[in-house]
Amino acid sequence: MGIETAVFQLLTAQPDISGLCASRIYPNTAPQGAAIPYCTYQIISNTEDLVHEGAGGLKTTRFQINAVGGRYADTITLDDGLKTLHGTTTSAGGCNINLISYEDSDDRHDTDLDYHYRSVDLIFYYTEV
Repeated sequence: MGIETAVFQLLTAQPDISGLCASRIYPNTAPQGAAIPYCTYQIISNTEDLVHEGAGGLKTTRFQINAVGGRYADTITLDDGLKTLHGTTTSAGGCNINLISYEDSDDRHDTDLDYHYRSVDLIFYYTEV
């Protein structure tokens, strides 16, 4: 268990996301031929605060969440679900999450596949149990 498990649990528990994606939430990349819409998540950066005695226990991990849909409206709905996590304090995946911060997003379109997707950065501040 760990922060990756926590992210998966939080994404699958969010109604806007699970309503469109069901369990199609994948680490790093989606399997080839995966049905859309779906989400992927990956770690962009990972740090741990230091104190005089060494590691302080508070960790900060930035995730990129990619919301992929066949329709632009699907990516908006998925993004709305991600925005509800902003400011959240919770426990999941063996982590005590002190704060989730919605940082930024950008839209993209894959012309070959005709997929719309929005990349969102979420920062998790947490300690592991």
